[in-house]
Amino acid sequence: MSEKMLITTDQVNPIEIFVNGKYDNILEFIKTESEIEEPTVKNKAGRDLIKSMAARVASSKVFLLAGGKDLADTERKKIADTLEAMNKSRKYIEDCLVYRKAEVRKPLTDYENAKKAEEAAELAKQEKIKQDAIDAEKAEFERQKKELADEKAKLETERLQREADERAKEKAEADQKSAKEEEIRKRIEAEAETERLRQKAIDDENKAKLEKQLAVDNERKLAEAEAKQKEDDRLLKERQEREAQEKRESDTAHRKKINNEALSVIDEILTRAPNPKLTPGQQIIIAISKNEVPNVFIKY
Repeated sequence: MSEKMLITTDQVNPIEIFVNGKYDNILEFIKTESEIEEPTVKNKAGRDLIKSMAARVASSKVFLLAGGKDLADTERKKIADTLEAMNKSRKYIEDCLVYRKAEVRKPLTDYENAKKAEEAAELAKQEKIKQDAIDAEKAEFERQKKELADEKAKLETERLQREADERAKEKAEADQKSAKEEEIRKRIEAEAETERLRQKAIDDENKAKLEKQLAVDNERKLAEAEAKQKEDDRLLKERQEREAQEKRESDTAHRKKINNEALSVIDEILTRAPNPKLTPGQQIIIAISKNEVPNVFIKY
């Protein structure tokens, strides 16, 4: 690889270059070594020389940066090992002094724990006294509450009984009143039914008379309608026969007029100077083909 670079390994001191910042000389050396006198791209040799010199500069760059990276990795490893040793020492010192602090403070800690235990026992005692008083008050309250509920239930039972008695009395009175009203209702309904049947008999009689009269009127109207229909049919038939006769006479007159017009022209054709080469029939056919005969055509 050294043959492809512009520098040699003995020229590179990573400590001087990357730590002390003394890189100007090596950069200037590479710049000087990579200069080409009268570079040209007009021929292959000139282009290959430029390409080769640029590659040697790139190889030199890779070599320099790799040396810097190796130095950085080495220094980083040293720092990491130093930090690890420092952290282990700190942790050991901390553990030892925490334990020593506990040893020195143990008499006071034991005293404070005993004091806390006594205070907790006294507090529990006072709390029990308070709870017993609360439980006694609660029991008395529940007893009074039960007596009040029993009294209330007794009063409610008496009230319900009174209401039941009043409802029974009201129901008996209502039943008696309802029985009287039912008797009156039935009597009124019987009288109304009698009146309804009497009125129905009258209505049925009037209906029968009306239906009989309607039947007579319908029969009369039907006979009149049949007579009118027969007269209308007779008049229609006469009108249709008259119109048919008029149409036949008109068609006959029209045909006669058309025939006479055609015959008149044919007679005129036949009275012309005869053509010895044509028969009368041929002369008529020619005239018809020339549209000289009105309303007469030849259909091929």
